[in-house]
Amino acid sequence: VKEHYKNQAEYWQEGARSMQRRLLSIQQEAKHTQSIDEYAINKSADTLARAAIYAYDQERSRNLKKPLFIAPENVFPEDGYSSHPQELKELIEKSRRTMAEKLEKERRISAEQANKIASDHIKATFDIGHAYTWRKFFKGSDKEFNDWLGKQVSDLAKRGIIGHVHLSVNFGYYDEHV
Repeated sequence: VKEHYKNQAEYWQEGARSMQRRLLSIQQEAKHTQSIDEYAINKSADTLARAAIYAYDQERSRNLKKPLFIAPENVFPEDGYSSHPQELKELIEKSRRTMAEKLEKERRISAEQANKIASDHIKATFDIGHAYTWRKFFKGSDKEFNDWLGKQVSDLAKRGIIGHVHLSVNFGYYDEHV
């Protein structure tokens, strides 16, 4: 009987040591991983920053008088990230920071100048019809929704996010282009 308890104790101790090793392994993995959301916005920001640097280079090589900017468009709520005005703002701002960092590091441009170049070359196409399809998810009245959307657009405009606009009308459920 004593041998049985000794074997049981060893079994559970080995299990505990195994779980401790697994815990340490998971903690190490966690230090080197990021959420899918974080990965996606970082990857998107990097792609947009590189595209904007290309636009900047094209503008300079062609001696254009106005900035040649890229302008990703807000999509439908069902189509994923950046359809919500705040997500679009986050994507544009993150892309601008990424571009500025690249310009500072790779081209030795000052932080102030790099931020100006990034703001001039990464903007958004804001499609009001796409934004209006958020109506189907809004819990308030039509007036409350319109007020909310107006505040979202004002915020984007104040922050210099909007560079291009698509205008169309719909009923807030599909993009009918009425």
